[in-house]
Order: sequence, then C-alpha cells, then structure tokens
Amino acid sequence: MCKFALLPRNNVGLPKAVSIACISLALALLAVPMTVNAAAVTWYVNGVTFNDSGTLAGSFTYDASTNVFSSISLTTTAGTVLGAASYAYPTNVGSANTADFLSNSFPVVPGTTTRLTLFLVSSMTDSGGIINLSAVSEQLCAAVECNKLLPDRVNPVGGAYITSTAPVPLPAAAWLLVSGLGGLGFLRRRKAA
Repeated sequence: MCKFALLPRNNVGLPKAVSIACISLALALLAVPMTVNAAAVTWYVNGVTFNDSGTLAGSFTYDASTNVFSSISLTTTAGTVLGAASYAYPTNVGSANTADFLSNSFPVVPGTTTRLTLFLVSSMTDSGGIINLSAVSEQLCAAVECNKLLPDRVNPVGGAYITSTAPVPLPAAAWLLVSGLGGLGFLRRRKAA
C-alpha cells in the first residue's frame, strides 16, 4: 500500500524505493484513461493493369479521422490510350471509398492534367488491411473543373487492391505502467536481498 505521509523522509533504504515505485505506479494509473489518436495509414496499390496495357503503382497516405490524403506518390505507365503520369495532388473530393488524385496542382490545365480515381469496395480506415478495388480510372481533363473528361482508360481486370499495415502505436500510458511495474520489481528484489 502506498501511503506517502507515513514514509520516513530521512531513511535512505527501503522507503525511498517504495516511494519511487508508488509514484511510478500512480503516474501509470493516472495516464491509463488517456486515448491515443490514430495515425494516418499508408496504402500501397497492387495489381492494376489498364485496358490499354498501362499500369499503376505507388502509394498514398490517408487519415480516416480527418479525410485527408497526403504523401501521394502514384505513377502510371504509358499505354495505347494515355501516356505515363505521376500523381502527387489530391482533388479534395476524395473520400474513404474513393481515392481521387491529379497529376498537377490547381489550377487544372485542360488537355494536360490527368485525373486518377480508385473506387474501393469498402472504406479505408486507420486500421489498415486489404481493400479490393472495384474499378480504377485515369482520364485527361477537358475543362478547368476536370469534370468533363477526354479519352480515358480503366482497369477492367479483377484482382486489383490496396494494402497497408497500420502502425500500432504504444500509448504513453503503457510506458508509465511498465515503469511502475519495474519500480515494484525493484522494490521486491531489494526486499529479498
């Protein structure tokens, strides 16, 4: 039992170890109710071959709690319909079910900017995992709004998916709990000696 008022202050031996262990345990118990914010998850594109023989590869990060896409690094190879393109910009209309990107930042340049859209079978979460793609579309923007699209290519073949291994953060409370338990172990070891 931790009763700080009853511990003699001038004793250097056992009571000091008891007070260190008790303080560590108290801090750990105070920190246990704290919640940890989920980290954004990096998703990797796999198995996408367009109907014109071009391919898609790369990754992007999605934070489900804020609906924000970042760290976009997607590349398509040339096919018979469209040339190669690199994507690093979100369209800001993407969601947990639809990842939507542009080949250059705003403003859109009609006839030059391309748009890449991944349609997901289920929603992305901050837990990661594997999500099948129902379709992938790459199109050339015909207008500044990029809502009128010129010739496009799609991924009609099954087997395309995105995958991620979500980071599993160790909450700060766990470190405090470990230090409290370590203090108690130290106390037990000292008492046995």
